[in-house]
Amino acid sequence: MMSQRINANTRLNKALDLHPQVLDYIVSLNLHDFQRLHNPLMRRLMSPRITLGRIAKRTQVPLAALLAHIAILSGATVEENVVDHDLPQSPTEPPRGSWKPIQTPSGR
Repeated sequence: MMSQRINANTRLNKALDLHPQVLDYIVSLNLHDFQRLHNPLMRRLMSPRITLGRIAKRTQVPLAALLAHIAILSGATVEENVVDHDLPQSPTEPPRGSWKPIQTPSGR
């Protein structure tokens, strides 16, 4: 049987399916945010929406350490050199051009 591969883009629900101890490990990283994963309904709703890369950033755990720990618990193989498709960030500067606020007619 071929082992499952995990990387930064692996969804949490796929990682949780690998081994029951993965849930306890994820919850231990940030009890406040992830304790609700013990509830089956919350786990079903939350876990498909977050990647292991986002969990690493949110918990400030190095991605390589997170993936390695999950691999040890589950027997999965860590895929190297996979780009983390993170959520887009808001621009830090206002848009260029002649941007002017909309003015409403007076008297309103």
